[in-house]
Amino acid sequence: MARAQVRGLAVLGIAAAKAEPHAERHDPTQLNRQGWDVGDQYRSAIFFHDAEQETLATASRDRRQAGSSKEIVTQVVAAVPFYDAEDYHQRYFEKHGGAVCATTLR
Repeated sequence: MARAQVRGLAVLGIAAAKAEPHAERHDPTQLNRQGWDVGDQYRSAIFFHDAEQETLATASRDRRQAGSSKEIVTQVVAAVPFYDAEDYHQRYFEKHGGAVCATTLR
């Protein structure tokens, strides 16, 4: 079953204020990366489902840009269907040990 994609300053179907904790851990000035993770799958993006969400997303990005000396590279793009990975991929590190995401340590 498809569900909304959430990345970047995500304001999809939720109040912008609820996106703020994520925004605090996310660097929207890094092009196609977050920390040590590199590639376009790590790009900064806000996915929207309708015109209202697009407007909110663009306004959120622009507000953040106004307070930043670095260029905000967050893309605002239409959402496409997103599918969960197979069960054996879910909670992989929890099942097999290994690294954790830095955002879970804060």
